[in-house]
Amino acid sequence: MLDEKLNAYKKKECIPRITPAKYKEEFPFLGEVDSFALCNVQLQLEKAFRDHFKNRKQFKLPKFKRKKTNNPTPQIIHTTP
Repeated sequence: MLDEKLNAYKKKECIPRITPAKYKEEFPFLGEVDSFALCNVQLQLEKAFRDHFKNRKQFKLPKFKRKKTNNPTPQIIHTTP
């Protein structure tokens, strides 16, 4: 998602609104992940871009994080049946 948004921004095109459902065919392992976690990632990415365009001095463009982190932070959402 981030790569497509950054490429559109660099080409000065309209930044697309991308949903996680688009990637489930390309990456089948995303079907195993909780859909709320994927939605939260999308919302966080949208917020990062929105913050950047509102205040460019304080918020930089979103970027990829390192994959080698010592403290993974999984998002666990408890839903009641």
